[in-house]
Amino acid sequence: MRKFAPILLVLMLFLCILRTEALADSESKYVLCKPNDYVNVREHPSTKSNKAGYLECGDRITTDGVTKKDTQGRLWTHITSPSFESADAWVCSMYLQDSQIEIEKCTGYVVAKGRTAIRRAPGGKCIKWVKNGAEFSILAMSSEWALTTVGYVRRDLLDIFYD
Repeated sequence: MRKFAPILLVLMLFLCILRTEALADSESKYVLCKPNDYVNVREHPSTKSNKAGYLECGDRITTDGVTKKDTQGRLWTHITSPSFESADAWVCSMYLQDSQIEIEKCTGYVVAKGRTAIRRAPGGKCIKWVKNGAEFSILAMSSEWALTTVGYVRRDLLDIFYD
């Protein structure tokens, strides 16, 4: 048994290194969607894939950093936590933010020198343009985006006032 002790020690060290590397590759993200609404989680990176579950606004997820594009060019992120019944779980990356989500009702005013895009999703397609001074009711925010009653606006282009 003593002659196997060095081999066991090396094997345990190797497994610890692998586990540490796997944990280092994981990162936390936060879901930004309408409060009291949800984003679908899919079994594969496609809106045509079966639903594996859902995530609510502000939910924290852990990802292994794996991303894939679907046939429409949307980027999807693989989820490692929370767990879902299906073997794989994917969420559309445009709903994920690096910072925690604040679910607050407040008012934002556009403070840009040019026109500002209102988007369907964070970083998504522009649905309309607004000018400096436009006022919005804000429902939720990350450090990068504000969800308004008409769409998403870059937070750095807004002055925010709390009621």
